[in-house]
Amino acid sequence: MTAAAETPVRFPRRAAAKARTRERILTAARTLFKHYPYADVTIRGVAATAGMSTGAIFATVKDKADLWRAAMECEPPLDRAETRAAPLMLDALRGLIRVRPRDWNEGDDPEFTAAWAAAEAALALAEGQNAADDQQKAA
Repeated sequence: MTAAAETPVRFPRRAAAKARTRERILTAARTLFKHYPYADVTIRGVAATAGMSTGAIFATVKDKADLWRAAMECEPPLDRAETRAAPLMLDALRGLIRVRPRDWNEGDDPEFTAAWAAAEAALALAEGQNAADDQQKAA
């Protein structure tokens, strides 16, 4: 018998275990990415959710962006200060819209009217609405 014939073949079992580990990691990552902003999800959090070590995560993916790509099957969102601040800015804009003057679009100051219209359009865009449709419904 040759040395090659004596070596047991374990690749299929090992490959299956590796695939199961990868799926556990991706399932945990999908869960966290669906419930929390990208910036708030950590490799450590994914590892804890999957019941694994961070080393297991890094043996599967190279970084958080790679984890996002594998789990969500698209490019990760931009992780910038503006992106992280967006929820707070939207809340502030909603608050401003709630307290704006009732006659905001009836004045003689075109800059005032344009500013309020732009705020309304930006909020509608962020919420996936069409500001023109909303204005027609209100009329």
